[in-house]
Amino acid sequence: MFRVGAAALFVLFSSDVFAMVDVYPGTITIEGDKVILTRCDLVSNRYTLISEQHENESLIDQLPEEIGIEGEQVTANVLAKYEEKNGENILVVNELKDVRSGSCHLMDALFK
Repeated sequence: MFRVGAAALFVLFSSDVFAMVDVYPGTITIEGDKVILTRCDLVSNRYTLISEQHENESLIDQLPEEIGIEGEQVTANVLAKYEEKNGENILVVNELKDVRSGSCHLMDALFK
């Protein structure tokens, strides 16, 4: 019985279970050739979004038309896995949900 439990724990901790998809709500903008998510929280952490299907490629060609204009702000829930590459926060995007125009940041609402 102990061997089965130990084997199950080994598989659990050695597999990619901890690279699970999480939900990242935020404002999406296009900056040059990058798609950037700024989280809807007090810290406003920024993440570069890349495609899960074509990893290391920009998401620009795969975005819904609401996000297609550089400089426009769009709010969405990003289902993604977090990675850090060369000191940069990266989200490997599985799916975009609840895409709508506008910003989710209080400062944008107050000073617009």
